Amino acid sequence: MVQCRPDFFLVSQSILGNITLADLCPGYKTDHSMITLDLSLHANHRGPGFWKLNTSFLTEIEYVNLIKSVIKDVQDEYAEDDTLTPALLWDMIKLKIREASIHYAKNKSKKIREREKALEKTISRLEKEIDKETSEPGNVDLVEKLNDLKSELEKIIEL
Repeated sequence: MVQCRPDFFLVSQSILGNITLADLCPGYKTDHSMITLDLSLHANHRGPGFWKLNTSFLTEIEYVNLIKSVIKDVQDEYAEDDTLTPALLWDMIKLKIREASIHYAKNKSKKIREREKALEKTISRLEKEIDKETSEPGNVDLVEKLNDLKSELEKIIEL
């Protein structure tokens, strides 16, 4: 297996000052590495945007149990409050479900990003090891492991 890496990457002078990070990452469904550039084009900070429930969470037992727990907690919290109308209770339940859902989604996304970064690091390390040990007999095991990690990374990216 022969692998080559670029020695340099050229950018125009006009965007040179906007580059905040340049990196080589394992490629997706290819044996080539990917060059990534982070560019700072605008200084305007955007807000959190519009939230929409990821309905695939409804198939996850952990999420369903979380929502059931949130509903029960809200009902218990306001059980003794005689001034609370059913419509207001319903709005409070929806609010708390939304908060819990956002928190759940952020945590899940964070775990996936961390796993993706760890896989990319390991893949890069294995590719470097394979480059150094092309004539070693243990290289077949490294290639197998590398392919397994790449397929796991592909599954994460396709989500």
